[in-house]
Amino acid sequence: MCELGPVDACDGTAKPRNSTWLGLTRALIFIDNPVGTGFSYVRKSAGYARDEKQIAQQLFLTLKAIYAKNPDFSGLPLYVFSESYGGKMTSEFGAYLNDQLVHDASLAKMINFKGVGLGDSWISPIDAVRSYGTFLRGLSDKYADQIADALLSQRFDDATDLWGSQQEYYSGKTGLNVYNFLLHDSEDLSGLAHYVNSVFRQQLGDIPSDVQWQSMLIYFSINNNSVFWTSL
Repeated sequence: MCELGPVDACDGTAKPRNSTWLGLTRALIFIDNPVGTGFSYVRKSAGYARDEKQIAQQLFLTLKAIYAKNPDFSGLPLYVFSESYGGKMTSEFGAYLNDQLVHDASLAKMINFKGVGLGDSWISPIDAVRSYGTFLRGLSDKYADQIADALLSQRFDDATDLWGSQQEYYSGKTGLNVYNFLLHDSEDLSGLAHYVNSVFRQQLGDIPSDVQWQSMLIYFSINNNSVFWTSL
């Protein structure tokens, strides 16, 4: 809701955008994926995914339920888009979905899967951390080699700590937000959280009162740094 969609809710006001992907497609669906992000929830922690394969399986079941509830989606071209770590999840999901459709002709007729779109995807972590300095006009970076050494010796927790230090280094040197280079300070998402947990949840109407829009539950479930740093 901060970057795309019919409204911009980043500051909590939900201002209509001048342009939106809805002008290019018959349907634009946002899914709180994996379970434990946004408003998606389970009542037992065993329901949280532990790796990308489980995430793909859960998302496949969600997709089938969406098509069952919305038969007018049948046959429409389907593209799945993602960014950042979502690139790993979407790559896994795309392969899993394609495999299911190959073996189920009736399902393939309903779900007209065309492909995936991956933006700034975390599919090759070491290449990503090595690219930052080049992107910032050759800014010297001592951390990339240290991260590479940590990964080579399978010190994944150290690699994660070094990655955090690398981001702080870039922010300090440039004043840029490492997640949005258009910003020269940190991005305040408090307005978005307030809007989603108040106005938007009322519009949805079926969110249990004890469920809050967030991302930390799945983070603690899938917080395995060896999985995080694995390339596809």
